Amino acid sequence: MNKNETIKATLKATKKKRKNQTCRVYELKIDQSHLNSESKKKLHGLFLEAKWLYNHILSQDNVFDLDFDDKIQEVPVKVKTDFELRPLYYLSSQMKQSLILRTQDNIRGLHKLKLKGNKVGKLQYKSLVQSIPLKQYGNTYKMLDKNHVRVQGIKQKIRVRGLKQIPAKSDIANGTLICKNGEYYLSITTYQAKNEKVIPKGELGIDFGLGKQLILTNGIAINYSYHIETQTTMQTAKQAGRAQQELVQDHNQDQ
Repeated sequence: MNKNETIKATLKATKKKRKNQTCRVYELKIDQSHLNSESKKKLHGLFLEAKWLYNHILSQDNVFDLDFDDKIQEVPVKVKTDFELRPLYYLSSQMKQSLILRTQDNIRGLHKLKLKGNKVGKLQYKSLVQSIPLKQYGNTYKMLDKNHVRVQGIKQKIRVRGLKQIPAKSDIANGTLICKNGEYYLSITTYQAKNEKVIPKGELGIDFGLGKQLILTNGIAINYSYHIETQTTMQTAKQAGRAQQELVQDHNQDQ
């Protein structure tokens, strides 16, 4: 089996497995108080370069041009009225590829909406990119323990809050590095086994009535009786039976 066949078989097996799993996404906050200056600089640089790359992608005559790939090392950035070449130091090849693919998917999505008769515009240049896809767990990012993760390109272990909420038996999939309001987050997509639940078909109310012993909210009336026997009640019943027999015998003798 060659490489392509192996990949195809793996994807098929994964797709089959996902049918019996539930997708859950967890958002973890990165604790910046534990980041050193180098890590802070790299996180800032990742989102700055993501903006440069995204705007450069949109500037292409053909965004789907096969010659435009993730190996790009520098992009032109508009500074006032001129353009300057800026190197991409921090974005890894996989991050670049994910940004390119996401932009292409967004364009395809707009095209499909347009074909359905919806009024759509074009993707616009951005002054800020707030998320970077991390498509491969174990490579672009990885969970290290209950409090730390690793992000590709950052040497320091990154302390996060909320990692303990992810069940131990979860299948970890892709992630997303997020920046909003000056804070950094890591969104993690997981797949977990579905829990079988007994779902009631409906709810019933019960009324202890006078005319009927039980009346359900669906209109069904129920009458019931029960008999409780104890040693005392059994003795009382026997005594009553003997007394009734004596009365019958006396009545027969009088006749």
